[in-house]
Amino acid sequence: MNGSKPVFIDPRSISPKYTKHPGPYAIDKPELRRIFPRIELIEPKLEIGEHIKGDADPPSIRMLCTLVKYLGAERIVELGTFRGKTTHNIALNLPEEGRVITVDLPIELRPDFPGATFYSTDETYFQHEANIGAVFRAAPTRDRIQQIFFDCTKSENQVREALQGKSVDIFLVDAAHDYDTVRDTMQWIPNLLSPGGVIFFDDYNRAATHIGVMHYLMEDAYKNGTVYYAYLPQGEQANMAFFLNLPECRGRNWRE
Repeated sequence: MNGSKPVFIDPRSISPKYTKHPGPYAIDKPELRRIFPRIELIEPKLEIGEHIKGDADPPSIRMLCTLVKYLGAERIVELGTFRGKTTHNIALNLPEEGRVITVDLPIELRPDFPGATFYSTDETYFQHEANIGAVFRAAPTRDRIQQIFFDCTKSENQVREALQGKSVDIFLVDAAHDYDTVRDTMQWIPNLLSPGGVIFFDDYNRAATHIGVMHYLMEDAYKNGTVYYAYLPQGEQANMAFFLNLPECRGRNWRE
């Protein structure tokens, strides 16, 4: 990463209610600007286009692309390609040598394939293989994108090979949102994260439909002291959370 660096902020400085609180910690724009100083000066390039159910919401795409430019992120791994709209927008904001690796299920693991046993709460959003990445396949950004078809919970070796010995500046976790998938994915992605890198979770604040994301982050924060910030600005329909790969964000004794 060749851009600005994130800063840890003590959750107790966000609100007194976060004293002896495991998190995740809800933040608004003032706290976001403390974590990412001068981020408000970043204006990402966006091509949102038509929004269909299953696409990341526009505020999430904007926030993610803002982080790409702010950090000067060169290697982004997206788990969950869908139509590739988020992938395309990430690629629009990469530096010259930047690349996106995007991972989605191969056809033989999809629930409509004969004999498939894959479980997910997101089965209704699985795309026909011809539609996966359709947004970027005909776009100039396609040369900065590498598509991998593999189960994201087991794709560490495939991603490592694509990285060619480099680390990941931003992970986007937006594949299946059930607890098992989020948990199993999080067993390997921190191993590849750059110092100061970010794990970005879409669909965090949706307990009625995407409980697995909230379940895992709350459990990991409670049991292991992992610090997660949930970006929930007032007056906006935002549903994202993130982890910073900083020493202060691991093993925090929140009971003190």
